[in-house]
Amino acid sequence: MINATKIWSNKVRQVFSDMLSPLNQAFKDGDDKVVADELQYYLNCNTCTEMVSKLRESPNDELLVNIIMTVGINMCSEIWKVELCSALATKFKANIMTHFFKLLITDEFICSYLMPLCADSKYEELLMQDFAWRVLKNKPLLISDDDFLNQIYRQIHIDSTDGTQRPTFRVL
Repeated sequence: MINATKIWSNKVRQVFSDMLSPLNQAFKDGDDKVVADELQYYLNCNTCTEMVSKLRESPNDELLVNIIMTVGINMCSEIWKVELCSALATKFKANIMTHFFKLLITDEFICSYLMPLCADSKYEELLMQDFAWRVLKNKPLLISDDDFLNQIYRQIHIDSTDGTQRPTFRVL
């Protein structure tokens, strides 16, 4: 009996290994297109939305919260010091998790945008130049030359009576 179970177990393991090997290789190669194509065999809109709904029910799951916060700290520490990222994560953990689950853990975002398994995503990627153009396209003609701040800095420089320019910061 044990031998038959072992043979069956090995056979199942081999079938799953064969079945998942293209997906596993695509993950190793970082080939997003192949990953997406392979996942479509296992995931579809219904399974994705079901998984997301289960995930949305778990914002109080401490293990999941710790995983999300750890990933966030690691991403943050690519730019800033890890101590700062850890302190911010600790201070704003409740807000971060509330907004994370409210804004990002949605059927629409995950199943239509991140993993396009469902149709009709309302999300659209914008290039920075496209976004800037959309924001500035209705800029009043009076300030269309975009030198408003430069004019303020020139005035500050002119106002310096003793010949030394006072310290200024350019912030946008």
